[in-house]
Amino acid sequence: MDTTTSTPPTALSAYRRALYACFTRARDALFDLCDALATDPAARSFVALSQAPCFQRQWPSVYEALEDGRIECTALRALFQATAPRPAAGARTVLALDSSPIVRPYARTAPDRTLVHVPAAGQVLPPHTAPVRPGWAFSTLVVVPPAPSSWTHILDNQRIPSDQTALTVGAAQLAALVPTCTQEEEQEADGAEPGVRPLLLADGSYGTAGWVEATADLALDQLVRAASTRVLYRAAPPPTGKAGAPRKDGDRFKGSDPATHGEPDAAWTGPDAHGQEVTVRCWGGLHRKECRHIPLTAVCLTRPAATNAKGDLRETWFWWLGGRPLPPLADLARLYPRRFDSVRHTGPTSVVAQAHATLPLVVLSEVTAGGVSMALGGYLSARTEGDILAYRIEIERRETEPEEERVELRDIYRKKGLNGRLLDRVIAHQTADHDRWLNALVCDKLGVVEDEPVSPLRQGIQIGASFVLGGLIPTLPVLFGLPTPAMQSATYGLTALIALELRPSRRATASRDRCATGSNSSPSSRPAPSSAPSSARRSTQRSGRGVHHPGRDVHHPDGATLHPHSAQ
Repeated sequence: MDTTTSTPPTALSAYRRALYACFTRARDALFDLCDALATDPAARSFVALSQAPCFQRQWPSVYEALEDGRIECTALRALFQATAPRPAAGARTVLALDSSPIVRPYARTAPDRTLVHVPAAGQVLPPHTAPVRPGWAFSTLVVVPPAPSSWTHILDNQRIPSDQTALTVGAAQLAALVPTCTQEEEQEADGAEPGVRPLLLADGSYGTAGWVEATADLALDQLVRAASTRVLYRAAPPPTGKAGAPRKDGDRFKGSDPATHGEPDAAWTGPDAHGQEVTVRCWGGLHRKECRHIPLTAVCLTRPAATNAKGDLRETWFWWLGGRPLPPLADLARLYPRRFDSVRHTGPTSVVAQAHATLPLVVLSEVTAGGVSMALGGYLSARTEGDILAYRIEIERRETEPEEERVELRDIYRKKGLNGRLLDRVIAHQTADHDRWLNALVCDKLGVVEDEPVSPLRQGIQIGASFVLGGLIPTLPVLFGLPTPAMQSATYGLTALIALELRPSRRATASRDRCATGSNSSPSSRPAPSSAPSSARRSTQRSGRGVHHPGRDVHHPDGATLHPHSAQ
């Protein structure tokens, strides 16, 4: 990378210079590889990455960057934090934390592999089997933008070692980051009212007593999703003076048990960010039994219009941590959904999430492209076949040796069982007229059957439509979001039935083959010319009967109907 230029640096160029400075070994190769990864999402191999427009080096540099490259992680995190978007004065920095896996089932030599959780949507697992696979897990900390966007600023991303958990790694990430993004100390130094602290949004995997204890001393507020079955306790009642130890916990509070709720401390009802009615209730003064000294507030978000299906729950429970008062409940109702718009675009699984989101479009594009390709192939095939046939007919028309053609036609009819006087009469009749002679050669020599001509355009459209129809049926479960084994088996069976129904029958195929070869039966079924009695041959001539021949019958000038296949 050339770092000497007279052009005034812009924000992007300054960022790229600082990023380049974080690379301590194989800088140029690493920098080009980062550009290739950021600009060519379709690349699925090292060779494809080396062919990316932004990769200015030769393909061995990809391996050099991955094997020899070194990154100063501390400087890189500092760069991410220094360039993170800052909130307006008096506003919070909203963060989101999540862990996501990279499945590596075949990388047996990958260091420190562990079992990672993989969603089992659409899969049938044996009873009491966890949906886990070998791989790595990563903890990602991001800044949540004020408005939904596909761009999310990553503050830190660390692999979760096998001897740690997502809770311990996430707590360490926050401990290193929170002091750099809080405005509390600045406000207190200026004499302003303190209280502007970062706000963390976390999912249900962080709603545990271990997480509450690990982050209790951090200067940030948290809105953590929690299971409705989690049991909290109110403050212990004052000692009664009776014998025995006083109670350490008060009454139980369980989200899934309305009898334990009591009256909420505050409630609000109004529209959410999508205009749907939502009710927010909160109960303060609660704690977990494992960490009684850490207060928390239970928050319930109720959406009456929800279907109560997975991902659209009617009631969702949260914990408010940090010891500070809650923000306005109207803001709280619109706050947590912002996390999904941020986290789904970050982390190792973001590519998978985007791929699932665009999967129907990809399926339709692939099927349509295949149908167009097959239609063009069918059109060109039919057109080429017609051109070749016309050329061969023209060659036969321009043959300049009539005697050779007459001998060739005699050999063809002799092989079909004609001989003697009948063969002479047929040859004489066929060669008496030039057009009739040409038709005989086209039919019996080239195997052309006089049939309705096939339109290349029509054949191409039929082939393309058949491909699209056959390709769409197996993908219907994916298009409608029902990729269950039963639906997939049903669509595969339907495709097989349609294929069997559209398959040409054996009789039609055999008939077409016989017409193409110019014969009516197999060679073994034809009687030899010498085996036919003379009486049968004379009877055939007198009665004028002939055997069907593809294309035409031959009418002799005497009035008898002669056919090349009437051998006897």
